[in-house]
Amino acid sequence: MHQRFVQRLLAFALVGLLSIGAAVPAFAQDQRDFQILNNSSGPIVNAWIAPSDAADWGPQVLSAPIEPGETRGIVFLYPAPGVCSYDIHLTYADERPDQLNGLDICAVNVITVNDNSIGFE
Repeated sequence: MHQRFVQRLLAFALVGLLSIGAAVPAFAQDQRDFQILNNSSGPIVNAWIAPSDAADWGPQVLSAPIEPGETRGIVFLYPAPGVCSYDIHLTYADERPDQLNGLDICAVNVITVNDNSIGFE
């Protein structure tokens, strides 16, 4: 009796683990993560990222400036379902703004910031 109970418990636990394992990759695939590479001559001190049709920018996403030559990962933990078009607004230490609109974040891995332009790959 005890052995049968343990076997059922282990089988139930295995099914639960398999369910969790199947859910994790699906969640990870929905993230729109990318990196910002700062190839400019000054630090990027603020970044706001929002769906292109959003009414406002929402919170600033950098916890610390991105120094020249540095790359910083941006992680979307709770992206808007099915939304790939995002706008990005940056400000530099000298308070100069820069903006990229209508970026297909689902197809971008790295955003490269130069002194006179923002590119992506």
